[in-house]
Amino acid sequence: MFCLDPTTLRRSRHRTLAHQYESWGNIRADLIKRTGLERQETRIAHPRHMFLMNLKGAARRGEDFVDGRRVSFSARRPGSIIYIPAGSEWTGWDEGDAIASYLLVS
Repeated sequence: MFCLDPTTLRRSRHRTLAHQYESWGNIRADLIKRTGLERQETRIAHPRHMFLMNLKGAARRGEDFVDGRRVSFSARRPGSIIYIPAGSEWTGWDEGDAIASYLLVS
């Protein structure tokens, strides 16, 4: 299951949300840009390993769960990288800058 399908995402109040992706064989890169949303909910699951890179905007507080277990939240600044192991589900919420962009590589 790969949860970056706009039809499966929970609606939120945002001004703009742009999602582009490119695939190269077994590698996929998703670029997500959003404005006007200071709090967001996240759910990412995939059978392969993934890296989520924070390109713009900071997440200052929130909660994160991996496979239903709470893990400590770490503030995410531009340039931070999160590793999500194959077959894991990462969920949670965060609050931060209203303008943000992310790159998800799987």
